Amino acid sequence: CNRDNKEAKMRIATAVLIVIAILTIVLGVIFICISGTVISKVDEQITAGVRQNILVDSNTSMMYDAWSTNYWHGRQFLYRFYMWNVTNLKDVQNGALPNVTMIGPYTYQEYLTKINVEFLHNGDQVSFREWRVFHFRPDLTDPKLNPKTDQIHNVNPAYSAVMAKADSEVKLLGGFGGPVLRLIVNFLQTTFTDDFLSFSAQSSILISQRDLITSTFNLTNEQFVDLWANSTQTSPLWNGMTVSDSSSSPSNIPLNTALLLWTPFYPNSLVNASFASIQTWVRAGLGSGLTPPVLSPTQFSNLPTNWVTPAQQASARSELRTSFNLTDTQIDMLSTWYCKKLIPLLVVPKVMAAWNVSSVSDLGFLQWGTGWLSDAMVNIPGHQYGVLGLYPEKEYPTAPEIGVFYTDKDFYFPLATSKMFLNGSAGVFEMTNIKILVALLTPFNGTAISEIWGLDYIELGMLAGYFGGLVIEYSRPLLNKITSIEEGNGGLFVHRAVEDMLFNVTDILSNWGVVPGQAVPSASFLHNDSSKEEAEQHYGGKDLYWTGKNNLSRIAEYIHFRGQDTIGKGVYQTPIYFPNHNAVNELGQFKPFLNTAANKNLTTFNTHYMKLMHITPVDYSDSVAGITTYKYEVENSTWEANPANNNPFTGFVNVSSFHNMSAVFLSQPHMFGADSHFLSQFQTEMKPDPLLDLTTIQIEPYTGSVLKVHKCAQLNVWMDNRTGWNDWFNRDVKMGGMFPLGIICQDAELTKSDAANIIDNLYMGVQVKSLVGWLLISLGAGMICAGLVLMAFAAVRIRSEGGWRKFGKWLKEGYGLEDDEKDMENRGINGVETSTDSSNEVRRGNYGV
Repeated sequence: CNRDNKEAKMRIATAVLIVIAILTIVLGVIFICISGTVISKVDEQITAGVRQNILVDSNTSMMYDAWSTNYWHGRQFLYRFYMWNVTNLKDVQNGALPNVTMIGPYTYQEYLTKINVEFLHNGDQVSFREWRVFHFRPDLTDPKLNPKTDQIHNVNPAYSAVMAKADSEVKLLGGFGGPVLRLIVNFLQTTFTDDFLSFSAQSSILISQRDLITSTFNLTNEQFVDLWANSTQTSPLWNGMTVSDSSSSPSNIPLNTALLLWTPFYPNSLVNASFASIQTWVRAGLGSGLTPPVLSPTQFSNLPTNWVTPAQQASARSELRTSFNLTDTQIDMLSTWYCKKLIPLLVVPKVMAAWNVSSVSDLGFLQWGTGWLSDAMVNIPGHQYGVLGLYPEKEYPTAPEIGVFYTDKDFYFPLATSKMFLNGSAGVFEMTNIKILVALLTPFNGTAISEIWGLDYIELGMLAGYFGGLVIEYSRPLLNKITSIEEGNGGLFVHRAVEDMLFNVTDILSNWGVVPGQAVPSASFLHNDSSKEEAEQHYGGKDLYWTGKNNLSRIAEYIHFRGQDTIGKGVYQTPIYFPNHNAVNELGQFKPFLNTAANKNLTTFNTHYMKLMHITPVDYSDSVAGITTYKYEVENSTWEANPANNNPFTGFVNVSSFHNMSAVFLSQPHMFGADSHFLSQFQTEMKPDPLLDLTTIQIEPYTGSVLKVHKCAQLNVWMDNRTGWNDWFNRDVKMGGMFPLGIICQDAELTKSDAANIIDNLYMGVQVKSLVGWLLISLGAGMICAGLVLMAFAAVRIRSEGGWRKFGKWLKEGYGLEDDEKDMENRGINGVETSTDSSNEVRRGNYGV
């Protein structure tokens, strides 16, 4: 009985143990399930934090300032420029291999601001332009280096752009006739036209208008000059004929002085038609302002200038003061009246009617094609035939500027023909159109020439003779000056200050090839926009990309670049089709959660390389300011040759079409990875520097933001070895190679304060996720293990007590201690034998429920 009592107690203890084990396992499973929910909730908070830290869908977004500038919170985007300097330029011109040395680095800080920002489609897209300003950082530059004074000798990239248009120096010489011709016509439309208007006023119009007024109003000459000097009149006959028109107050010029001003042949009088008198009045008033110059001033003092200098104005006013004893106030009133009232209100309408032109600028075209205006001026004392006699001090223009009629005085171009030929849709002011004209001459295609320029055989023949004289008189000497290193600094080789080469080069040769109204192409490394307006003009169309509001994985993916959805179509780059492209991200931002992305290789469109670049991870454990990052490098495929897209050289990227067609190629610094052929073209060895040469990008994997970048590229100019590229001024230069210009390195890194902000905010959630998640999982797993251990222990005890069947029956019948005693008694009374077997067989008997 005692033994059975003990067994029953053990069975109860085992049952309790099983219950505890089951409860422990259940709780463990619950904890593991809860951990998934908790982690999911924390993930939601992390995602919300990532969105808050990278999503900019309005100008009120938390990170708008950080997105719209690169100097927020003290961030510094530093550019380091290394310049290649040719130390044996004279020898190179005579056929020697160049000896190049690297000078630098010159450190500048870039200040970038996104302008014209516009959020579209409820913030899912954003468009903008970029305004970049570079400031020199002397504190980060060797004090021995000064970018404003340090001179660099190297090849001129703009020269290759001009040659790309002309094909050869011979064709350039002929094509240069177009810009020179534009200079000539510009001179005729400005300086000459101003002087011709004044001549018309002083030789006839003023006298005839005075006579009309005196006869109409029955005035004496004294009365007329007094009214002219000191009154305002309402009659249309007086329009432009009173000095007071310009100030509404009398000039108080004495009558005797006023009479002298209207006395013919008196020096500098208003009715003295001598050229000296004409120019005195024009210069005293700084010209009429009706004929603004087309070209920018050049550095050549012997080329025609169409501006009155302050010294010339002061001299003219001094002459008037001496001739008529006038005060400065009276001279101001007279010169203002002459240039701003008399010429535009009275003279211009009469001259335009007399010569049947629709605008003042047409007078220049008319003079070029006919010479009639200068013919009208032959009666000026001391004047020779044509314009040349009016400006004998000018080296340019000389005889050919008179016009087409110079080849045959009985031959002329009508105004419409002159305008169409010079400045029409295919006007020869642009050298590329001269190239078209020459192509139609050999072989001759008279039909096309007539359709494009309206010229017949005779007119074409006269033009051929004219251009022959033009090239001899103008093109060759002017081109010699421009392409001379010593004078023009616009030929194949140049010497320029470092800062000029970086930001401020407007190449002289390129200037001459620009059509009026177009911006002069820059020959600089980078644009340094001095104003928002300049940035808008330079940038062109707006960038457009996804903000990621509706799909965070598409954040900063391009839709348009500078207003274009395709970059490089038909030019020197592999075409880039932005819409629906697979993750073409802006370099500073990639899709978030790279740590969970199946493919960690990324694609970016870089505005320096102007092409798609694939970047691949090389290190998953690097860090920036205590934040773990993925470190990426540019794939070698970036530098592969692609002859189909005018990129025939391994190790280079052709960016000519984005540098005004200058033959500019990018490479890694020191031409790292390029064909050895290019490296053998220098006297000095280019030694790669892994720390400098390799571009590396470190990306924070949760946000996809770039926390640190070191980007380097070298600019090179391809020296085309096509026939004709033999440069008159550098005959023996070896062609068919790459000349290195400089290396541009960009370095930027997250500030410590911003890093601390990320750690405190975003990474706190990551740490909570890890801590709570692993805690719940560990606790749940531990409880499951403990429950399984308890269950195993219970199983061992049950086996020792007769097995699971016996234990199950015991549980089923629910026996306690008292039931066991009654069972014993019942078995004795009923005569049922009790087994004495020590085994664990089930006892036989009448078991009640």
